[in-house]
Amino acid sequence: MTKYLSAFLSLILIFLITSCQSNNSEQHMIKKELFGKMDSGQEVYIYTLTNKNGMEAKIINYGAIVVSLTVPDKSGKFEDVVLGFDSLKGYLNDNSFI
Repeated sequence: MTKYLSAFLSLILIFLITSCQSNNSEQHMIKKELFGKMDSGQEVYIYTLTNKNGMEAKIINYGAIVVSLTVPDKSGKFEDVVLGFDSLKGYLNDNSFI
């Protein structure tokens, strides 16, 4: 099951990276940080992808969960449009699905 989740996360990352690419030399950022540890000691990481327009996606490698997606509204104000938890504990203890 874990290899399928890793493969799914990889596909999401590839899609987001290619959608963030441009023909100029601007840098797009992918950042990897520790998000927490499971009871088994396994580390869970959060990947933050930012494109040239300031849009940002945060995805954890625990089930390839999209934790946050920050996009501009019609006025250009950036807002997070994902209902997510601030820590791994919220995802480990949550039994509901949206």
